[in-house]
Amino acid sequence: MKERLLTFALAVGALALFYALFVPKPVPKGAQITQPLTTETGPNGYSVLYRWLDSEHIRVQSFRDRYDKLSQASVERSGNLLITTMPHRLSARPNEIAKLRAWVGRGNTLLIMAGLADTPDWSMDGQHRINLIAHLRNLIGVEFYSARADDKNNKPQADDEEQDEERTKVRFRDALQKLLEPKEREFSPVGSHPLFAGVQSVAALSEFPADDWQARPKDSVSAVLELAQVSSTARGRHTAAFWLANYEHGQIIVSGFASPFVNKLIGQHDNAQLLANIVAWSASAQGSVLFDDAHQGAVVFYDPQAFFADPRLLRALGWVLLIWLVFVLGPSQLRAVRSKWNPVDIVSFVRATGGFMARTLRPNEAGRRACTLFFNGVRRRLGLPENGAPVWDWLDSQSAIAAADYAQLRVYYEQLSGGRQVDFPSLHNLIERMKGCFV
Repeated sequence: MKERLLTFALAVGALALFYALFVPKPVPKGAQITQPLTTETGPNGYSVLYRWLDSEHIRVQSFRDRYDKLSQASVERSGNLLITTMPHRLSARPNEIAKLRAWVGRGNTLLIMAGLADTPDWSMDGQHRINLIAHLRNLIGVEFYSARADDKNNKPQADDEEQDEERTKVRFRDALQKLLEPKEREFSPVGSHPLFAGVQSVAALSEFPADDWQARPKDSVSAVLELAQVSSTARGRHTAAFWLANYEHGQIIVSGFASPFVNKLIGQHDNAQLLANIVAWSASAQGSVLFDDAHQGAVVFYDPQAFFADPRLLRALGWVLLIWLVFVLGPSQLRAVRSKWNPVDIVSFVRATGGFMARTLRPNEAGRRACTLFFNGVRRRLGLPENGAPVWDWLDSQSAIAAADYAQLRVYYEQLSGGRQVDFPSLHNLIERMKGCFV
């Protein structure tokens, strides 16, 4: 019974170790940071926007695949709007970028909510924010550079990627200290444009310090139009916050703020009006609005949260655990513990004595002693002094002793007398065979 209890305790310990190492743990409610996903009902999610568009009978879709699958999505060839929020949790691959540009060039619109002028708390999870500028440059072919008032020469060269990355790392380190209170920012249109019809100001929120930015085309984008600006506290300087760029038959819209359309801000200022203008201007009557959930971690090709939340997995693990416990604690017999103590009997005593003698006597001495005892036995039989001297003449006269055995014994005796070693088991068998001849 004690062994079974010990086995059960070890089994429970192994199960606890497996749970601690491999099973995802629920995050405390106060420590949860929501992601910009259509399924997220928290402050940073897009569930309110998704349900609003769906209630207005606009085709909406949560796109959960890579950009190279856009052409296979159940949408029209043109007249669609793709909303993606950066920085991405899953970076786009080079082949995805080419497919995305081709999709935009067919007459679709890409809306990028880039966390440049705001730094939401969800964007600080991981190292992707460090390469945000490089990802934007590769994705849409637009160069972004800091517009700090105290850094007049801050514009990087188009091909100076190492300096640009180093500046981004410095800004990332400066932003590690979270603000005590989220900083409210807003931007407003700089002129008349259909995208900002009826829009006076757009609200944004940043949990970490952020910077102001400017943009300029880098490769295939012909021009970048600044549609809105934000007032900077540094010397009252105004910097751009919303850009529009044409790409072949489509267009790319970039917001320097990632937060205006999330659940907690969609109802603030004119945020909803701006989003309505973007949808009406870019999506056709038969077009769709796609939310890029894939690059924020919600993918169809592998979803670890869905895997662990699947009840079939829990049921399978429960059955495996139950069967294992029944096998361990059930009718299976545990192997008895073998005792190291053995009682001493005659056989053990002889074995121990023989082992001791074998370890203390040299082979040559043992062989000579066997010959001496053999010759003394013969001499005792003949009434001669028992001095161990050989009796070769008498042995040679015995017809019962084979000539080969007699010759082999003389060879062994000469070898032993010369200090050499012989095959002791063979010598022992030879002597016993010769004893049987004259008993």
